[in-house]
Amino acid sequence: MSCLVRPAKRSDAPELARLTLELGYTNAAAEIESRLHALLLRPNHFIAVAVGDPPSLLGWIAAERRLILESGDIVEIVGLDVDATHQRAGIGRALVAAMEQWAVSKGVSTL
Repeated sequence: MSCLVRPAKRSDAPELARLTLELGYTNAAAEIESRLHALLLRPNHFIAVAVGDPPSLLGWIAAERRLILESGDIVEIVGLDVDATHQRAGIGRALVAAMEQWAVSKGVSTL
């Protein structure tokens, strides 16, 4: 399945809330929007979504750049979700690839 991976936007909050419900988190769209807004302002955070055709959110990824005492600068995936009806279609792989490109653009090679 083809998808477009793009940076998350505040308007994605309702669909992100729907997807996190699949993971067992009961978040209202307003809660997700508030957190998303705060995280998008932080340069060490990466949040992207996969959008299908017709347009619908198929998944998301969140990663954080961290300085770790024992290993230095790393990027760690802190959240990853693909809609249950679209798993095993390469969407997770596309999201991880976008995160890897972001990490490289930040000069980080350890994931």
